[in-house]
Amino acid sequence: MSAKVSCCVVGAGAAGLCALKYALEYGMEAVAYEKYNEIGGTWVCTEHAADGCATAEDVHSSMYDGLRTNLPKEVMDFPDFKFPTNMRESYILASDVLKYFQSYAEHFKLLPHIKLRQEVVRVRPLHGKWEVLTLDLQSNIYTTQQFDYIFICNGRYATPSYPRTPGIDLFKGHKIHSHVFRRAETFKGESLCRHYLFFHS
Repeated sequence: MSAKVSCCVVGAGAAGLCALKYALEYGMEAVAYEKYNEIGGTWVCTEHAADGCATAEDVHSSMYDGLRTNLPKEVMDFPDFKFPTNMRESYILASDVLKYFQSYAEHFKLLPHIKLRQEVVRVRPLHGKWEVLTLDLQSNIYTTQQFDYIFICNGRYATPSYPRTPGIDLFKGHKIHSHVFRRAETFKGESLCRHYLFFHS
């Protein structure tokens, strides 16, 4: 009896969950590695600090309190798993999208195949397979494993992009990137300017 084809999925956001589902349906021995402590990728809203901004170490996505989708949910769901029929609004909260992906993972029994707090440090081809080096972020232990196939689904929004703004170093107020913004109330009564979010007390 031949061994099952193995598959590694990097990331357990929308693309990663979908890739994992189909890999399992095709009979592969599949596992997904997720760096964060829950699934959902960019839809996970991390806790904010007292100043209304997440700390750099905790930032996983650009989600903030009260964010709504800029696309209608009717074009965001998977063909084989629709949003709940009792959800009337088209432009929904990020928290509703996160619940949708959590429900998707539960419905298709993906959770046992997802390893949380696992950072994929390196991927390289080796003897016709893919060698994957992971770091367990709780135990700080590195593990190497080989797979036949790999899906890279780690997304594009975990690392902010900083534009080059002439004179930015001259500004003495508080500067933050929108990636770490979490609550609008924090900036009530402040003077703001766009490109970067500046405020001064």
